[in-house]
Amino acid sequence: MRTRHRIPTIFSLSMLDVFCCALGCVIFLWLWNDRLAKMRLKAADETQRQLESVRADFLQARSRIQSLESELSRVQNQLAATASDLKKTQNEAATLARQKEQTAQELADTQKELANWQQRADELRKKSEQQERSAKGLADQLEKMSAAERQLRSQMVAATQRLESLEMLLRNREKDLTMTSTRAKELTDQLQHLEGQLRMLRAQAQESLSEQGQKLAAAQARIQELEKFLNNRKSSLIEMQRTLDDLQSERKSLSEQLAKYRLAADNRFAGISLTGRRVIFVVDMSGSMRMTNAQSEAPEKWPLVIETVTKIMRSLPELEKFQVIVFSEGASFPLGKSNDWFNYDEAAADRVNQALKAIQPKGNTNLYAAFEAAFRFRPLGLDTIYLLSDGLPNVGPGLTPLEQTQVMSELQKGERLGRHIRNMLSSTWNRPTPGWAKVRINSIGFFYDSPDLGSFLWALARENEGSFVGMSQP
Repeated sequence: MRTRHRIPTIFSLSMLDVFCCALGCVIFLWLWNDRLAKMRLKAADETQRQLESVRADFLQARSRIQSLESELSRVQNQLAATASDLKKTQNEAATLARQKEQTAQELADTQKELANWQQRADELRKKSEQQERSAKGLADQLEKMSAAERQLRSQMVAATQRLESLEMLLRNREKDLTMTSTRAKELTDQLQHLEGQLRMLRAQAQESLSEQGQKLAAAQARIQELEKFLNNRKSSLIEMQRTLDDLQSERKSLSEQLAKYRLAADNRFAGISLTGRRVIFVVDMSGSMRMTNAQSEAPEKWPLVIETVTKIMRSLPELEKFQVIVFSEGASFPLGKSNDWFNYDEAAADRVNQALKAIQPKGNTNLYAAFEAAFRFRPLGLDTIYLLSDGLPNVGPGLTPLEQTQVMSELQKGERLGRHIRNMLSSTWNRPTPGWAKVRINSIGFFYDSPDLGSFLWALARENEGSFVGMSQP
């Protein structure tokens, strides 16, 4: 039987034009923002150069201030040295003054002693003159007196020499004192001159510091203004870069979505919208899956089913999590864990392919057990089921005790079991429930000859917001 196709309802050439226009707008906005970012970066560089120029002026001014401070420190050190020399000279002058007083005192004592000796010599001379008129018996006494007078004369000469040496020492001391006074006056004048220079340098330094302070304040204000402007520019640039990154990310996302939609369009099945984020693949592995009909085997049928499962999985553009359930007499999970999802990645389809290839189809068709196992994932966010089967259910719940005792054909049994499954879907498994989205069921039939099978799978998909496609015999 030929495959019945439907016109795609999700993707069209008009939508491709919309995507292309949107992509063109995104690229235009990205180029425009890139140009604006470059212009703002250039302005930021110019601002940075101005800031560096102002900083250089500021450093030059600070260097000038440091040099003035160094000169001021040198003058202060020189003034301190001059003050130290003046103090030393004053101490020497005081010492010389004390020595002068001491020498003057010694000279006064010597003059007093000389006056005493002269007075005594005068007395002796008078006494000698009186005694010259005395008798000859007094000649010895006169000679003694002459000897005493000679001794006194020698002592007077020695005293006179000492007095002269003291007077010479005093003149030298006075000369030294005069030189010291002159030196002290010169040092005082130099000190006054240095103090004048210091006051002038202080005034100049104060004026220069005031002027440099004003320049520094202006430079700092300008630097703060430029830094604020630069920060604003940087913030704007960062914001533009963030916007550019967002646009690039959005462009990448749109490109990925476009690629997924293109892939979905290339790999879609006729009439089936390839949707779903959390998907379960329910695969029939009953014995009929290796038969064309009751008499003919079809070794290529089960590999085609596996290929269809992996093809759908790779074509789902929004697939995030998945699970695989195979059923015949009962339901099982060929990938392992039966109560949780598997994360979808590039290697997921290969793992599913290998797991299904290890299965040999056999047994009856218990679709009830498969749906019962699948809908346990509805509280975990299940949104789509892809059912791949080739026959009506022939075992499982759905027959009354009376019907179980009656002899029925396979078609009658399949109709009753299928009706029971549809009732369970509408009343229990997939009924509208607050907080839970309704699960979409897409069905794919393989190599079927009975219109009853096609009507069952079509009704199952239509009642659960899904689509149906039939794969005819090769």
